Amino acid sequence: MKPFVSLFVSLVFICLSSFAQAPASAPQSHFNTSVDLVKHGKFSLAASVLEKEVQVPILTGVERGRVCALLAYTYKQQGRFDLAEKAFNHALRLMEKAGDLSNDYAATLDLYASMLMTTGELDTAAKALGEATHVYERLENHRGLSQIHTHNAELLIERHKYKQAEKRLAEARAEALLANASFTALSEIDATTGWLAIATGRYSDGVAAYSAALEKCRGELGEGNAITGWSYLLLGKAQRLNHNVLEAKSDMQKGLAILKMTEGTNSLRYLAGELAYSELLERAGSHAEAARINSDANTTIRNMGSSHCAQCTVSVWGLRHQGGL
Repeated sequence: MKPFVSLFVSLVFICLSSFAQAPASAPQSHFNTSVDLVKHGKFSLAASVLEKEVQVPILTGVERGRVCALLAYTYKQQGRFDLAEKAFNHALRLMEKAGDLSNDYAATLDLYASMLMTTGELDTAAKALGEATHVYERLENHRGLSQIHTHNAELLIERHKYKQAEKRLAEARAEALLANASFTALSEIDATTGWLAIATGRYSDGVAAYSAALEKCRGELGEGNAITGWSYLLLGKAQRLNHNVLEAKSDMQKGLAILKMTEGTNSLRYLAGELAYSELLERAGSHAEAARINSDANTTIRNMGSSHCAQCTVSVWGLRHQGGL
């Protein structure tokens, strides 16, 4: 397995709707603190809390599974893919053993699929999304189905199946309307729509879609949220492809500043953003600054070591969707 991180993906929203409340027998302050830390991009701190929480003896199997799922997500966001794989599998086994094929189980499958897409295991990701779809359909969970359709669209974009991806996005919007989804849920659909537009060479449409996603994030999450920071970077990439260099530079700077404040300079998203920004500077003629930023980011990646990103390649523009570069 050769992990990589792509800048040009959707917002990769965490499926926290099923994890919004702490398990009944767990210390609520600890679990809820972890959820809040994850929402704000404090993945290292969240992991340290959850690693202790998962050992609490009074947890039921289902409750421990939910804690494991959130812990797996924090590992994934840090690039600790081997640990994330083990934690996701443990979470799913605990839930299956308890016969609890609920919203929690489907959300865990969805989170697991997002990691598999990050690491390039697309067939396994498709199976996980298919299983999650069946659970959400049985439970008539329209919000969950909206997320699954969006993530299936991402998978189809990876496979250059653009017409099918467009259909899935339409289904995602329809389910979101039935669920009366929040702005942040709708912004993920907007972001994936932007990715599809860029992948098919419609750069102006991509800018419009990513702008819509950013505005929804700013309105609901605020300016100082990690997802808002990532949204700025996505928009900056689209603007660069649409030859709006000044706007691209400004938005990438904003995105990096937010990610530095929230996730820190060792997060893979921040490093992917720095590499993207260095590419923009290089193309704008700022060769020395571009080289410095690129060198610093790659040095940090190498220094992460096996515990964070074994054999990790941070790809600025992404898997097979090169975005016209």
